[in-house]
Amino acid sequence: QGRLEEGGAVATSVATPAAGSEGGSAGTGAGDARPEAASPEAASPGAADFRAADFRAADFRAADFRAADFRAGIVHRLDKDTSGVIIAAKDAEAQAFLASQFKERQARKEYLAVVQGRLQPSSGRVENRLGRDPRDRKRFAAVAEGGKAALTEYKVLARYGQYSLVSLRPRTGRTHQLRVHLAGLGTPILGDPIYGRRDPLFPAATLMLHAYRLKIRLPGAAEASVFRAPLPGRFTALLAELERRFGKAPPD
Repeated sequence: QGRLEEGGAVATSVATPAAGSEGGSAGTGAGDARPEAASPEAASPGAADFRAADFRAADFRAADFRAADFRAGIVHRLDKDTSGVIIAAKDAEAQAFLASQFKERQARKEYLAVVQGRLQPSSGRVENRLGRDPRDRKRFAAVAEGGKAALTEYKVLARYGQYSLVSLRPRTGRTHQLRVHLAGLGTPILGDPIYGRRDPLFPAATLMLHAYRLKIRLPGAAEASVFRAPLPGRFTALLAELERRFGKAPPD
């Protein structure tokens, strides 16, 4: 378990450290991040996919995440505390081939997030320009001039009282893009230490953002492959608790 190797690439899933532990960036596979199997998946997710009973705990083994597999480098990165699927190249040629698809916006990514609040309307898009926040250089913000174009499409999958489970499809790959866009809509991601607010019901929650699906063409392949990372335990446990407290309702 731990990796799917094909066409000069390694697709894997990383899990973030539990609340209160210390670990490195999920994008590098450092610290406590450990892999689960990432498998090709063609089906489109729906609200029924996210019942806690549908997921089993993964058997993570740190020994499966061998640094030698990633000498050519990570093709893309995840924010710290973001879990999910990530792809790495096994050689320089594969790395250039895969990286070009991100640069040309040919790779397709889907994230799942639990947000604070009832995101309205239940589907839509956010399009603006993002740049460094002049008041805090560690943050990013929507800017009127300069910055870089950013586009996110979203869809609410389920509602749990004043919380929402959301599918996010970024069409650009700006730093902190999803987090800034959701916060700008008034529904920050639960557990976001930079753009969110402390939640009284879940004060220990880590960033509830998961890279669920990646569609990309592997070296030598005629068609794109789709890789899916099942929801980690922190997500399924939270969704189960939300459903227990508030019930689960479809989007409006």
